[in-house]
Amino acid sequence: MGTKYYWNAVGSSEALAAGSSIEIGESCWGWKFLFHGTGEIRSWQEWKKLLQRGGIIYDQYKRVVSSRELCEVVETERGRDYTEFCLTRLPRPVSRPWHDEDGFLFTEDNMP
Repeated sequence: MGTKYYWNAVGSSEALAAGSSIEIGESCWGWKFLFHGTGEIRSWQEWKKLLQRGGIIYDQYKRVVSSRELCEVVETERGRDYTEFCLTRLPRPVSRPWHDEDGFLFTEDNMP
């Protein structure tokens, strides 16, 4: 079972309800954190810079998460890396994944 994390620049409950958030990625027991990348966000370092600008981070259960807590989840999770094999076995194919300079795996698709 995994937990998805999101970021909202506005940080208001109205914005959360409107769905104007960006998926950061997913934490899943036994796996390293899987990031959602965009055309502008291609690495964990770029995500950290964006998160430092403010807004709120929350999980799929609408629980607010501090940036420090998210950093701990991302940087301390140990386990297997999602592989292209695992990603291609999803119900729908995902975009070509990539690793950033720190070795974190990214995909541009929102995970199911």
